Order: sequence, then C-alpha cells, then structure tokens
Amino acid sequence: QESGKVQQKPQIISCFPNGNEHSQAPLLTIDNPCVAISALKQSADGTGYILRLFNSSQNMEKYRLRSPVLKIDHSEFLQSMEIRTLFLAQKTCTKTEIIDLVESERNDT
Repeated sequence: QESGKVQQKPQIISCFPNGNEHSQAPLLTIDNPCVAISALKQSADGTGYILRLFNSSQNMEKYRLRSPVLKIDHSEFLQSMEIRTLFLAQKTCTKTEIIDLVESERNDT
C-alpha cells in the first residue's frame, strides 16, 4: 500500500502523569540510547501492532525492548544504521516477529 493512499486514525500514547502525582508506567522502553522507536502503528490487518526500530550507531548494537503493559521482553542485535520492523501480536502481545517494511509474508503460527 502506498502511504499516500492510506488514511489511518492516529494512535495516541500518553506520556504525561495520570493526575495523582505519580507518573504512568511507560508503554515501551529500550535500554540502548542508540536504538530509537521510529514508528508504532496498528498492523494493516488489525491483528497487532507494527513497531519500527532504528540503530543510529556506526556499530552493531544490542537492545532490550520491554513493556510491562504489553508483557514484552525482547532482546536482539541491530547492525549499524539498520531499520528493524517488528510485529507485536494484539491478543497476547508476547509474540514479536521480524517482518518487512510492507508487512507482507507474515507467518501466523
């Protein structure tokens, strides 16, 4: 799908305290400052979420992605300047799967 043809409602992630003087737990955390989240969106088929990561370093970097809310604890290496796209299953969110940029050829097992 061409991005210009797809009109998707924006997802909102609150980064502000919930009003009772305690900050909310973050939705996602990455332990390596060289690895950034470049996109988070609902998958085209609506069964999960697409998370795009980018390694801005000139070196291979290991990162750990965690989410207590989604019950995710995922670690792996990214090559220098690599973009990695992950699928996060919506029902359990414990499944992470590497997919291509257009979300094709995903094997649901």
